[in-house]
Amino acid sequence: MSIRHYNPRRRRRGGISPKARNFLGALVALIILLQISYPLIEGEALRIVTIATVFVAAIAMVVHGHLSYGFKYSSRYLPIAYAFGLGIEVLGVHTGWPFGVYEYDASLGVQLFGVPLIVPCAWVMMVHPCLCAARRIALSRDTRQSDRRLGAAHRHLCRQGGLVLHDSKADHSFDQ
Repeated sequence: MSIRHYNPRRRRRGGISPKARNFLGALVALIILLQISYPLIEGEALRIVTIATVFVAAIAMVVHGHLSYGFKYSSRYLPIAYAFGLGIEVLGVHTGWPFGVYEYDASLGVQLFGVPLIVPCAWVMMVHPCLCAARRIALSRDTRQSDRRLGAAHRHLCRQGGLVLHDSKADHSFDQ
């Protein structure tokens, strides 16, 4: 799915409503508080906080996508990102490609084909920011064909780089 097919909403009298902005801000604050608690807890509480952080962050990305790009984007983004993440993780668990040989512990909750259902939520939480950042970084104002191709290449590299960087950090939060 390419974010370039979804145009950002035009600002209507100052952007999103204060109520929506406060809700999104509350989600972000909750994510920050959950992450601050990581070094302060251990054991079962850390497992629950890790799962809650991933779940709340995924919800926050869907809400942001809805507020920024509309219902069409958010209603398509969630199932596509979740299914893609699940597919890649199932492929990785069963074949060792593309991430190497690994498996998930049963403590992460209900599993489908050897992948905990919370793991694709991590893909949901990291794909949207990478799409937004790639679009912002590689936005080409020139309409010449060569510039559009170069902009698309930059967007692709930014998305992939962002996913790799985030995944390398996220893997450590699941290793307990």
